Amino acid sequence: MTILSRVSWNIHRGRGQDGRVDPARTVKVLREEVVAQGTDILLLQEADEERPPHVGILDLAEVADSTGPYHLHGDDRRRWGARRHGFLGVVFFAAPGIEVEDMVLLDLPGHCHRGAVIVDLRKDDTPLHMIGTHLSLSQMLRVAQMRTLAQHLFRRAARSTILCGDLNEWRPWGALSTAV
Repeated sequence: MTILSRVSWNIHRGRGQDGRVDPARTVKVLREEVVAQGTDILLLQEADEERPPHVGILDLAEVADSTGPYHLHGDDRRRWGARRHGFLGVVFFAAPGIEVEDMVLLDLPGHCHRGAVIVDLRKDDTPLHMIGTHLSLSQMLRVAQMRTLAQHLFRRAARSTILCGDLNEWRPWGALSTAV
């Protein structure tokens, strides 16, 4: 049996509970609290500036050096632009030993630009799809976004799938379970 440890965190563009934006503090919390025990996959949401051009806010080298996992979006085709860290604020990091076979950036429907990053990876020769996303606040749009993800996965080779991210589903009557 393969065990894959993962952490997903919406860093809210580095804004702390005190309202201050401090990306260095975010990296410190990542290092000392979030991934202190080690992790195979680190997935961040809202890791870019709020206003265009939505530049990435973190020191990626410091994140990798201080936490262990390395940044998966090094190639410009794996990002939403040269100055961004990932795709629409979604950023993946993986520990050494995780083999990345493919990465797909998928636009999701909605009023506010949303997307998903689908990483095909292997750990201990076990293949899986890992999806990182930040879904809409609107319940109807979340259903449409989940259907878009399901349709995309249906056209890919079958493998175990893990969905992570800020799903914005906190209501007990939530519709994500009926979306796919």
